[in-house]
Amino acid sequence: MFLDLRVDGVSFSGLLPQSQLPPERDSTMETRVYLRRQCLLSEPNVAPEPEFLGALAAIFLPLLIGKAIGGVSAALKKAGAEKTVKDSGRLPTYLYQLSNPNTLSLNPDLGCVIVVRGTFSGPDNDRTPEIIFKTNGVFLDPDDERRRIRLNDNGIPVTEIAAVYEARIVTSQDGTALYYESRFLEVNEFQDGGKQRSLVVSVALFGAGAKEGDPTLSLALMNLGEIRRGTVLGPAQLKSKRSTWLGGLGISDASMEAAKKIKAPGANDPPVGIMPVTIEGGLAETEKANDALLFIAEILDATKETVSKAIADEILKDPTKAVTEAADALEKLRQEEEAAYSAYLTAKSALAQMGEPPAPPTAADTAKREAAVFDVTKAKRAWCLKFDAVKKFGLVVVRADTCP
Repeated sequence: MFLDLRVDGVSFSGLLPQSQLPPERDSTMETRVYLRRQCLLSEPNVAPEPEFLGALAAIFLPLLIGKAIGGVSAALKKAGAEKTVKDSGRLPTYLYQLSNPNTLSLNPDLGCVIVVRGTFSGPDNDRTPEIIFKTNGVFLDPDDERRRIRLNDNGIPVTEIAAVYEARIVTSQDGTALYYESRFLEVNEFQDGGKQRSLVVSVALFGAGAKEGDPTLSLALMNLGEIRRGTVLGPAQLKSKRSTWLGGLGISDASMEAAKKIKAPGANDPPVGIMPVTIEGGLAETEKANDALLFIAEILDATKETVSKAIADEILKDPTKAVTEAADALEKLRQEEEAAYSAYLTAKSALAQMGEPPAPPTAADTAKREAAVFDVTKAKRAWCLKFDAVKKFGLVVVRADTCP
């Protein structure tokens, strides 16, 4: 049989025996990603309150986005190409919104991310609907499929679920970071028709850039382990499946400047979206657990070079200034370590000079000695923080005392 395969725009043609042909995949299946103010499959009907940042006038000093981990978009496509079957969906949205009266806040839809693979009755609605719960509860019995199709009540027109993953988005108190807390997983059919696969869910956050997938603001890779077809898992079973803290919630300079110039909407007008981003949710399947780990490793390795290049480019903008600033920073760190070590030695000396307490010691003697011991402990902890930082920067410092 003649095979014509196209991968990332490159065509590969040739003859393959029937036994080596890839399994047929349902062309009607697709993957879509959604944001909702709260989770639909794993939480009761309690909507979270939006987190406000305050009036625009109070935040003219924005939280800046750190170095992007570029190259992720290409890495997700290429990683594990021979042993991984994967599909993804994308959702354009905004990180922030400007509402009346002149208030900037996180997009309240950043409550839950839902990745759905299946067949759909039509296109998605551009506007996020209000949350509707006709029946509360978490339905984990495979026979409860009709109840899980309550996704339809909330603007997700899925008619047949092949796989659905839901994660709560938890934002940090300072509004600069987030992590994903896995809350629900259902797998009725794998992409290659297998009975058991290792599953990796990816959630990437892309900013507006000159090319697709650039800049990457954050990437989460949740390894859900080996999953059998027909599996339905809820919050209790997925409790440990969460990402680390991820950046990407800082307001870019361009978006902040735009927010200053945009006229605040009226009391009855909808909020204005600020800082356009794209959420990409993906499902990657491998036959073996080791292949899933290899898939993750390849993605992370692919980003190392781009991170290094981004940092190098910044340094090369003004090499003299960068070198000077780096030297000043190292010298400051060295002096801070020396000062902390001196304070620690002073505290130790003060404790030693107290000598042995009288027998029996008075309450005042005991209190004085406990205070001196506390001073030593506190001073050593402060010194050890500086000492570890110095070592991480490659500076060789020899001290009589050691840190744990």
